[in-house]
Amino acid sequence: METNPKSTRAGKQLPEKKEKVYSTKYHAVKAREWRENNPEACTASGCRLPRLEGKSLCEHHRDGNYINMQKSRDARKLKVLTHYGKDGTLQCFWEGCTVCDPDMLSLDHKNDDGSIARKSGYDGCGDGLYRAVIREGYPEEFQTLCHNHQWKKEIMRRHSLRISVVTTTDLPKTIE
Repeated sequence: METNPKSTRAGKQLPEKKEKVYSTKYHAVKAREWRENNPEACTASGCRLPRLEGKSLCEHHRDGNYINMQKSRDARKLKVLTHYGKDGTLQCFWEGCTVCDPDMLSLDHKNDDGSIARKSGYDGCGDGLYRAVIREGYPEEFQTLCHNHQWKKEIMRRHSLRISVVTTTDLPKTIE
C-alpha cells in the first residue's frame, strides 16, 4: 500500500502549509530592533563587523559602496554623453572636432540657458544633471561638447554681448 506523505493515518488529507509572508514593515521593525541592540555593528544587511568611527558602515561596505556608486555614475555619464554626441557616438558635437575622451567631454545647453535652468530648480551639473536628463527622456536642449569647445562657445557668446553693447552705446544722438 502506497502512503501519501500529505495524509494522516486515517487517510485524510492534511492542509497545505502556507509559507509565511512578512511585510516590509515587519522587516523594517526587526532591522531597527537589531540596530538598536547592536549599535556598534555595521548597518549593512547581515554584517556584524564594527562600524568606522562616526560612520554607519564598516570599512568593507563603505569601500564597496563607493566603488559601486562610482561605476554607476561613470556608466550614466557615458550613456548621456553618447546619446547627445555626434551621430549618437561618444564624441564632441562641434564641427570637425574628434575628441572622444569622456574625461574631456561634458553636456552643454544648446541655447546657453543653463543658468536659467539651474535657478528654476533644475539639477545643476554632473551626476545630478545626467540623472535629470535620463528621467526626462533626453530632451533636445542638450549637446555633447569637449571642454575646449564649451569655452570657445562661451567666448563667442561674450564677444557677441560686447559688440551689441558697444553698438548700442555708440549710436549718434539725434538732434531735435
